[in-house]
Amino acid sequence: MVHQDMTNQVVGFDINRAFGEVHDFQSSYPLNLLSKLLEIDSGLEFLLYSAQKRKRLNMLKESLGHPELRFQGYHSIKRLIQDRKLNIFHSNSEFCPDSKKIRKVLSVTNIGEPISDNIDEDTDSKPKWINSLKKFDRIICPSKALAKYLVDFLPDRAPDISVIRPGPNINTDIPIQDINSVMQKFGIKGDYFLYVGKLIPGKGIPLLIDAYIKYWGRSEAVPAMVFVSEQEKQVSAELLGNTALIESKGKFIITGEVSPDELAVLYASARILFHPSPSDLYSQQIIEAMKMGTPVICSEDGFGTEIDHYAVRFVVSHEIDDVCAAIEAIEGNPDYRNKLIEGGKKFAAKYSWDNAAKEVLEIYSELLNR
Repeated sequence: MVHQDMTNQVVGFDINRAFGEVHDFQSSYPLNLLSKLLEIDSGLEFLLYSAQKRKRLNMLKESLGHPELRFQGYHSIKRLIQDRKLNIFHSNSEFCPDSKKIRKVLSVTNIGEPISDNIDEDTDSKPKWINSLKKFDRIICPSKALAKYLVDFLPDRAPDISVIRPGPNINTDIPIQDINSVMQKFGIKGDYFLYVGKLIPGKGIPLLIDAYIKYWGRSEAVPAMVFVSEQEKQVSAELLGNTALIESKGKFIITGEVSPDELAVLYASARILFHPSPSDLYSQQIIEAMKMGTPVICSEDGFGTEIDHYAVRFVVSHEIDDVCAAIEAIEGNPDYRNKLIEGGKKFAAKYSWDNAAKEVLEIYSELLNR
């Protein structure tokens, strides 16, 4: 329950990441959370901080349906502290006001390469960006795996690191009516397996391709392999090796950019979602696929360590035969497939923007009562 002493308190809410060119977890998180915070009658006043131009911000205000919202550019720390008299500043980026008068909250959404690269290193050295977390009074993580990673470097801050499960980045309730046009747009014919993510090292992509080729070699009637990813000109031949033959037969497709609604359709129509990365500490792709009723095969490491055993088929991330066996288990056993679908929906139901907003308000209330 929201405490009454939050009435007339001002929260500076950082939305600058929402204007990223790519629709991803970092860009979607601030507005998804903000929309739910605004729906709750908490008594708080929200002041939105961004480096964007006024015209673009006004368009955002209209889309949120809250004409009373005010905006502030965060170029001037002096104005941030003195003019607006903020009580809390909620950052979704590296920006942090240097003032002891303001309680500071950080949602850690940039959980990509900096963390993944470091987690694979055999080193006890502390990443440089870890020190920046010390500026904040509370740190919000989307997963237990990420929270544990941060606590390992900042053990004295463990009580201030919270896990709040975000909702999906896509609208999982959209009617799947235009499946054929989406399939035609991306050249998909018939059934397919799906990978959603960046084409970069460290994501288990060569393993996934090799495992698919081995499985495909047993019968050309198997589903195609579709990668929802940007067309990366710099991707090495090694990362996408051995794809020429299956691509020539329509069995390997890279979609390029897709809209959130197109992605929802691709999830819902896929036979299996693959997420082989052992280093990802959170994967919204897994949650979104589960919510759309798609079975998931993922690594037993990283984010996989906190997924319930009934919700996903785990694989050893470096074992090609294990991945093939997982495909055969799902494709060859309808009952097992249905169990994974139901288990995935049950697990993914824990991830909700409504619940996330309520838990964030509890953090605000606790900070204001200090």
